[in-house]
Amino acid sequence: PDPTHTKTRRATSNCSQIDRDATPQAWALLWRIHGLEQHLELATEAAGRLSSEVNCSSMAQSSGVYEDTNGVPKSGGKVTHVEVGPGDVANRIVSVGHPERARILAEALDDSSVRFQHSSGRGFTTYTGTFNGVPVSIVAIGMGTAMMDFMVREIRHVVEGPMAIVRLGTCGGLRPEVDVGCIGVATEGSVFVSRNYDAFLDDGAAEHDAKPVKPYHVSKVCPADDELSSLLLEELSKEDVMACGGLNVTADSFYSSQGRVDDRNFDDRNGTLPDDVRAQVPRATTCEMETFQLLHLALCSREGDSKIRASAASIILANRETAEVVTEQVKATAERCGSIAVLRALVRLQL
Repeated sequence: PDPTHTKTRRATSNCSQIDRDATPQAWALLWRIHGLEQHLELATEAAGRLSSEVNCSSMAQSSGVYEDTNGVPKSGGKVTHVEVGPGDVANRIVSVGHPERARILAEALDDSSVRFQHSSGRGFTTYTGTFNGVPVSIVAIGMGTAMMDFMVREIRHVVEGPMAIVRLGTCGGLRPEVDVGCIGVATEGSVFVSRNYDAFLDDGAAEHDAKPVKPYHVSKVCPADDELSSLLLEELSKEDVMACGGLNVTADSFYSSQGRVDDRNFDDRNGTLPDDVRAQVPRATTCEMETFQLLHLALCSREGDSKIRASAASIILANRETAEVVTEQVKATAERCGSIAVLRALVRLQL
């Protein structure tokens, strides 16, 4: 080898102990070591390029964190917020707000029948089992129309065939003759009370308007499923609990849109709201934050395999007219009896 060549100099420097006048056999061994070093460097470079290409290819083939982000996003085959997939949820569902009420309902299912249980990172808890041999799911959603919307739309996306959903929750009472502890069924459907944000965005145009903008809007009535509502009342009548039919009022908040006044902190303009609602819908019986959205989505569901039938039963915890509040004992009885009645009604309904 040429001693002036760069590679030769690097090779000889690695074996500085070898005398330049060493035997040809020593030089041959040195050159073989140098060749192995060259091959190792080339192999390392090739492996790095291959790894980079594989990573880029995987990223290109991946659909990202979510699939179908302009439809119903899913991750790993499960819907994003409720975190359930095909086969996890039954066609008959009881929707509740509190996870503890979901647990009470799950305990009423057939012995050892719960085959699926999951609590999602977004606050949804799901149980699936059977009641009287019929598959049923219980889903705790928390509060509000947004959570109801997540639950109905995402579960509809992963369940095959027609569905029936009953909301079993708590509410305020709007009729003085209806006692606390009574379970109000939305036999007459629901109206939606929403804050009209335009009324609070005063840009000077209001004084030129011929018709003042009202701070709250009350929708038209959205109907409940007649057969399911009748079954709920029938089954509730068999239990040691008060029950009545009527019109539900769903509000978009717990405070301002339900007429709870906090003039010290907020300009809500809701002092007359309860009277305004009763004047517009005299049969208003219960008030909460979820039922209208459930009934509305059921109304808008497509006929056939996508159809949803829905109703609601709500335990009156406080009467807004009389200021009467339910006791813990009466509330517990209503929850227990209401759970059994709702389950029986659901499994009787033919889908």
